[in-house]
Amino acid sequence: MAAAITSGNFKLGIQDAGYLLIDGPGAPAEQYTGLRCTAIVELADVAETNRIDGLIYGGFQSDLFGMGVGTINGVASPTAWGGGGGFIEQNLTVDSYTNNGTTATSVVHLTSGEGLKATHVFSAVLTVSNHVVFKAVVTIENTSGNTFGDVRYRRGVDFDPSPTQPDDYLTVVGIPHSQVLRVSTDAGFFSRNPFSTSGDTIVADVTDLGTLDAFPDHCGTFDIGIGTLAAGASVTFTIFWGAAVTKAQCLTDAVTVGAEIYCVQRCATHEPAFAFYYPAGSTTSGMPVSFWWGYDGFTPPAPVADPGCNCSTFPTGSDSGGGSGCSGSM
Repeated sequence: MAAAITSGNFKLGIQDAGYLLIDGPGAPAEQYTGLRCTAIVELADVAETNRIDGLIYGGFQSDLFGMGVGTINGVASPTAWGGGGGFIEQNLTVDSYTNNGTTATSVVHLTSGEGLKATHVFSAVLTVSNHVVFKAVVTIENTSGNTFGDVRYRRGVDFDPSPTQPDDYLTVVGIPHSQVLRVSTDAGFFSRNPFSTSGDTIVADVTDLGTLDAFPDHCGTFDIGIGTLAAGASVTFTIFWGAAVTKAQCLTDAVTVGAEIYCVQRCATHEPAFAFYYPAGSTTSGMPVSFWWGYDGFTPPAPVADPGCNCSTFPTGSDSGGGSGCSGSM
């Protein structure tokens, strides 16, 4: 059953299907909690009376994921995908979900189509009084007897940091990345289908993409290109969610835990309506809270030999199937 894992003052709400958000008792804001803190301390000069009920939280539909298969044995399969987010699952079956309060594991597979399975193992990786990083170790596995091509995984985050939600400023670091096919920034209610377009695609890092844009509710949508997965093969990578009092701390934490590409959403507290949040000497720090998401890539699966080839290794430049690159006798 969907529940949160806790580390210090922080909670990460996890649905059975492996995306964030849970319903919960308490303040109305918690109904849509993705990443929540009940009592961040050391909020610099932010007066207690100006805090939003002591809650720092991610906004509605703050997290989703999708996965899919582009080809099966070389034949296009555009409908073999599934995903979840915003309390909605599409073409996903939950195999198991466990949560002991500090770690959680979700295992799902595509309900119809071919055998593609996703396992998410959630835990905290860094917790300090005023900043936190949670992670999920994600394994994507081909459980069928066929070769999958153009396998993809999509993750989308839209934190809507309080108190200026939905207006925010977005920074993305790490573009280009060899495993990331596409990053978009303005699709707040994006599709779970990793083969769909996903809003305003960016091809280079951005810093403080702001609320004066035509679409001020920014997000980060990342399409991971896994490529070919042979029958029984799998890949494993790590994704992160973090929160801190400032954007600078989020950027530091992302580097500390090894994220290769990441995005930070900070409050738009430079705006006059929120002047009481200005930290000394700066109006762009992201106080009172900033959130981030990151990705640490996978090691490509080992090549699978052609059954008719007696080679134990493949020469440089050979194809992963072994056929034309095999130098041994047949």
